[in-house]
Amino acid sequence: MAAAQRFCLSCGAPLQQAPLGRPRSYCTERCRSRARRARKSPATLRPFLSGELPGAPQPSAEELEASLDELAGLPPGGPEERVAYCIREATVVAADFARVGRRAPPSLALRCEAIAEQIACAVREFLRP
Repeated sequence: MAAAQRFCLSCGAPLQQAPLGRPRSYCTERCRSRARRARKSPATLRPFLSGELPGAPQPSAEELEASLDELAGLPPGGPEERVAYCIREATVVAADFARVGRRAPPSLALRCEAIAEQIACAVREFLRP
């Protein structure tokens, strides 16, 4: 009895199956990576990144930007609100690096403290009138 023809789960290309071993699901590592990224992407971008929907319309720049903003956790609103949010987040990240640096082994402590200082310096530079 002949085995049923299998197709790549990402691009739909016919798969060459080895006589032994586990059946293949993807034709190349590129297709496997594309499928993995699509599984981890937000639901709004999944159809566009996965290639599962042939002929699907490409998102507009505004739709793509809105999806990326949602993924980044940016609040809706004008540029001023978003900048304030990003500054607050950068300050929190700098504090996190400093806190981790105090508890990290010496090989990482210096790096964490340096990154914390660079982020804090960049925020101060941005806020300077």
